[in-house]
Amino acid sequence: MPNPTAHTIDPAAIDTLLEGAVDQRTLPGVIAVAGDRDGTVYEGAFGNLTVDGDTPAQADTMIAIASMTKAITSVAALQLIEQGRLTLEQKVSSVLPAFGELSVLDGFDGEKPRLRPPVRQATIRQLLTHTSGLVYWFSDADLLRYHQIEDLPDPLSGRRGALDGVPLVGDPGARWTYGTSIDWLGRVVETLAGQDLDAYCKQHIFAPLGMSDTTFSPSDAQRERLMRLHERTADDGLSVSPIDLPFDPEFYSGGGGACSTGRDYLRFMRALLRGGELDGERILNPQTVELIFTDHLGGLPLRR
Repeated sequence: MPNPTAHTIDPAAIDTLLEGAVDQRTLPGVIAVAGDRDGTVYEGAFGNLTVDGDTPAQADTMIAIASMTKAITSVAALQLIEQGRLTLEQKVSSVLPAFGELSVLDGFDGEKPRLRPPVRQATIRQLLTHTSGLVYWFSDADLLRYHQIEDLPDPLSGRRGALDGVPLVGDPGARWTYGTSIDWLGRVVETLAGQDLDAYCKQHIFAPLGMSDTTFSPSDAQRERLMRLHERTADDGLSVSPIDLPFDPEFYSGGGGACSTGRDYLRFMRALLRGGELDGERILNPQTVELIFTDHLGGLPLRR
């Protein structure tokens, strides 16, 4: 049967839009792909890897995919659940005792953080759904202050001290808070699998799906194809960011440490759209994929 999605895509119009964004220096370069369960319906690449360079962006350009990593790590954990090695209601501390030692940050007495034990221990489900009480330092003034007072490593440094012992900002199960839950989930995967997160994902997700350019540890050749991070200048222009991503970190960030290409990540998404299977390779059962697309918050408030 004809693919109905194909009739809603105007490649020329998308090309014009993306080329215009590069010409207007809205961004230095862009790689865009779109697809459905049956295949790719659009692919385009425009601009350069850096605003001040001339290496063109291409379909095989590597990108630091940041929080798009979370979906990959979550699939890894769900695979362990399918294997009976983990359960959704299992306490995180049963796998990672250090997690059970985390306190809740309740403010400050002068320059002294005010800490207390959580009223309950977080579960694997709460890590997966960002209801564990963990939050990112950049979206919480108190946690940022805590990082500064305790002189913790830069959270983007890849050093364990940026995660270990950092407190919750609320009790598990109380509300949705976007943060480092999936970084901890990556550690759960590593502990149960007996492999680091990169090795596990290569064996059980990337290789089966033919995602040869998705990795937590890009090779020198892949780094040459990597688009640099950029930031806005005071005059609303663009410059290469001074942030240098750690490619030899002390821990692989399950919440944001992977690199990939548009083509690769589309293969991952298509596998989910197809109920966990792509080109004869299955990474999840259909019932588990259905679970992914189910509301697990049950009316919990979002953190303001």
